[in-house]
Amino acid sequence: MIKPKDKALDRSARETLRLCRDDVEQGRWNDVVARTHDPALILSLPQLLIYRLNGALATGQDHVIDDVARHVSSLTGREAIAYAVIRDLVANRRSGLAGRILLDNDFLHADHRLLDAADSIIRNTLDEDLQVALGDLMKTVSRGGSEMKPMPTEFLFAPQPPIDQPGSVKVQRSSATSPHHVIALRREARSFQKVIVDQVQPEVLELRDVFTSAIGQVWTEDGRILRQRKSPIPCVERSAVPQIGIAMSSNRPSAGIYHWLVDHLPRLAFLGDSGLIADDTFKVLLNGSNPGFEQTSLDMIGLGDTAHRVDRPVFVERLLVPIVRFEGMAGCRHLDSVFAVMADRATEMARAHGVTLPERVYITRRDAKRRPLTNEVEVEREMQAHGFAIAEFSTLPLWHQIAIAHQASVIASPHGAGLAHLIFSRPKTRVIEILPIKDGAYNLRFNYARLCLAKGHDYVAWMEPQPVKVDGWTVDLPAFGPFLARTMRGA
Repeated sequence: MIKPKDKALDRSARETLRLCRDDVEQGRWNDVVARTHDPALILSLPQLLIYRLNGALATGQDHVIDDVARHVSSLTGREAIAYAVIRDLVANRRSGLAGRILLDNDFLHADHRLLDAADSIIRNTLDEDLQVALGDLMKTVSRGGSEMKPMPTEFLFAPQPPIDQPGSVKVQRSSATSPHHVIALRREARSFQKVIVDQVQPEVLELRDVFTSAIGQVWTEDGRILRQRKSPIPCVERSAVPQIGIAMSSNRPSAGIYHWLVDHLPRLAFLGDSGLIADDTFKVLLNGSNPGFEQTSLDMIGLGDTAHRVDRPVFVERLLVPIVRFEGMAGCRHLDSVFAVMADRATEMARAHGVTLPERVYITRRDAKRRPLTNEVEVEREMQAHGFAIAEFSTLPLWHQIAIAHQASVIASPHGAGLAHLIFSRPKTRVIEILPIKDGAYNLRFNYARLCLAKGHDYVAWMEPQPVKVDGWTVDLPAFGPFLARTMRGA
């Protein structure tokens, strides 16, 4: 039973949390830091530690950030909060501190989130000593799985062709958006342009005699962990699970269409000349609970019969893991066995259904539950005034979505999964992304700029600020309207 004084402390902590949420909505980050100074409140409600950290990050209070890092040692039994601290530090370019937290707190080492967290820190730090220390920790926790090397394989992607039509990136902002976000996107665009000019040929890796789960975890019979996926590894025996001779890994934790279209579909391109399609034993592994658009995609490129939905772990003798990434898409034609085939099929279906495909399309997010655009109705009216048809992709079949993206010469949308369909668009498509931006969100928010550079599109971003810890955001219409008019004059 909670003692009276504990109940009082609990009420105080919850009231503090409510006030912090109000402060965040109004951008009062100094008030957030001041409200969360009492360690007793944080012990009562550890969620307050995340608010304290984000307040300190927003206001540049390094001594408070260091205090938060020290407080992590008191979070035994609240590992999720500790890993949220680590995640936010990495996202805000403080990977060194995140790494020290992970190394210094032994209670985090038995948690299933460690391998992904350590890998993220290693990829985001230049500290070689920290990379080595985290690598040693990963080796121990994964029982040597982190150092296992793929086997040689005979399967190859078609050679990546030169870039015929490189894409371009332009950035403009509302007056409320800090200029440093514009500088960051332009810097990322220049850096990525150099990468795709050098080319990074896609490859196929092969793992032998491994288990894999619905969400893409990979481990061996003797307990070595090759891929953790932020979940505990299931405890199973080989004799108790389905066994597959050769398969391609497309089983994943996310059910979203973005990662399917951008991360997974390009990996299927090597299958065209592999001979595997004619092999009745070959399977493409899918998460058993994911939506039907995955199966629809495979049907459109003649791979429907290869699908194997993983609803419990399977054992695979030869697991093929293709690697493409954004830079591996540049040149495009080596991926035609997927994207050109799907675009042609979608166009045929649109013609058969008598569907009109607009030249200018605005992909609305009016039904979005995450990052809702508070004045999207007004934005839609502005787009319609400039000749855009409004498309709500969540209500359309996949072939219709693909046909629209392939046919349109200008595509506009707020940042969201609808823009993933740009992967089917023709080179030199004009893309207008209305981009909510905040520190710590660059990696994912800049993905469509990277995709457009790789695919040869002409990308223009209109940036608006998105407050930290606040989901909704707004477009400055009096400024956006003239920007759109100028952009369309050049389309």
